[in-house]
Amino acid sequence: MRILIVDDYADFTNQLHESLKSHFNLVDKSFSLLEAKKKLSNAAYDYIVLNYNLGNDNGLNLFESFKNLNAPPKVIMMTSFSTKDLVIQALNKGVYKFIEKPFHLNSLLELIKTPTKTEKNSILLDHSSFTASYKEEKFKLTEIEFKILDFFIENANKLVTKDELHEYVYSDQVKALNVLNTHFTNLKSKLPIFAEALKTIRKKGYIFEEDSLK
Repeated sequence: MRILIVDDYADFTNQLHESLKSHFNLVDKSFSLLEAKKKLSNAAYDYIVLNYNLGNDNGLNLFESFKNLNAPPKVIMMTSFSTKDLVIQALNKGVYKFIEKPFHLNSLLELIKTPTKTEKNSILLDHSSFTASYKEEKFKLTEIEFKILDFFIENANKLVTKDELHEYVYSDQVKALNVLNTHFTNLKSKLPIFAEALKTIRKKGYIFEEDSLK
């Protein structure tokens, strides 16, 4: 497993780098967005531990470098603050998880893990191309379909209401629920394995039963 830390605070980055090296063999560090982009062009990473604020840069801009990657890394975003708008913006970009500073090393280690047998049987997402893959098969989705699927995967095995889904997909935009229903139906048609694992709870919402994927 290869990990890249991106933070412009040198003392913190160096300390985190040394700590992670005691758990993983391949750990790199960058102190700027430009330096991180250069490393991404020369090496493939499984995880990027990325700070939101990078001096005059925004950590989310690093996602532009994922467009040509066959297997984009999972991004764990570090921040000293988080707002609802920031979380929505980051999740839409493809952030895997958030962790607020200061944090204990164990909290970060819980988010960085080697794929298990169960995870290998999960639906995997490529945020740069709006593609979902399951085992050896790939499914090209529209941006809205991808956001719907991403939301259910992030909330796997939890009850999700249609209002919550609508708010995540469209944020502050005014869109009728029937528009969402059309994209939702198309997604289930394109990705039958997702439809089979989706349980409808009458008058309440849906539960994506990820553990039922075969």
